[in-house]
Amino acid sequence: MRVVLAALAVLATLPYVGLKLLWLTGSTVGLNDPDAMSGGAMGAANAITLLMELTAAALAVALVLEVGRRIPGWLVQVPMFVGTGLLGGILVLLPIEGIRTVLTSPSTEQTTAAGDTAIQGWVFAMVYGGFAVLGVSLLAIFGLHSWDRWIRPGGWTTRLSTWAPVTPRQRGLTIAHALGMVAICLTELVVAARADLLGSHGIMAVLMAVVSSAGLIALALRTPGSLRGSTALVMAYVGAAAVAAWGLYFFVVMLIPSPLRTTDPMPTALITLEFLRGLSGVITVVVAARLRPASR
Repeated sequence: MRVVLAALAVLATLPYVGLKLLWLTGSTVGLNDPDAMSGGAMGAANAITLLMELTAAALAVALVLEVGRRIPGWLVQVPMFVGTGLLGGILVLLPIEGIRTVLTSPSTEQTTAAGDTAIQGWVFAMVYGGFAVLGVSLLAIFGLHSWDRWIRPGGWTTRLSTWAPVTPRQRGLTIAHALGMVAICLTELVVAARADLLGSHGIMAVLMAVVSSAGLIALALRTPGSLRGSTALVMAYVGAAAVAAWGLYFFVVMLIPSPLRTTDPMPTALITLEFLRGLSGVITVVVAARLRPASR
């Protein structure tokens, strides 16, 4: 089963890798604007995203082999945190975008921060379709690897009712952080809407922040007692990864002029909120790790 998932993950990266290689070599395939991928900034962006896709394929293969267990934990966890956030976010983003497309007529559709005028529509269909397959297969592989390597040995699979309670101070700080992350994402959504930059990514961020916060609060309160710690951990981790990865992505996109964004100046408040959103997601993982189970 894991080998099949790895094969699907590798195959899913091929269209994206091929497209990036074409753009890096000067091809204009899939572009409405022949100059859209010219310039050092876009060249660097294409090179970085190509490397990220190749890293995802390499991890998919490595984590199903015995060598995967010998890779240092941080070398797996750091790229997979980013990958979980980007790919997991896309899996949530696609149905949101589908619903918005049905409900929003082309004449009233708003411009997003990552405008799509420079790239042809079929590119998005091909790329995001590949991302969806890669997301399902790679996240399944990472989940199985994490279960065997960290979650089950760490005692996360037991019910919360069997865990010793956390201190009142730690509980209070955890709940405050969880609510703060949701507040940041909600504020970002409102600011983006007022600037006519509301997009599906903002909606996805709020949903993932709520999911992450629910998992984090469950770990802090040790309730509901029938819930397994691994379930709450996955909720906190996956949601936080999406909040962090996409927040930092848009923070960079908004700072650097490129065809990936509108030519209008980005509101300073929105740029700041994207950074805070990314930071809150990263902190969430640290906080969740400190809520690991302890026997009564």
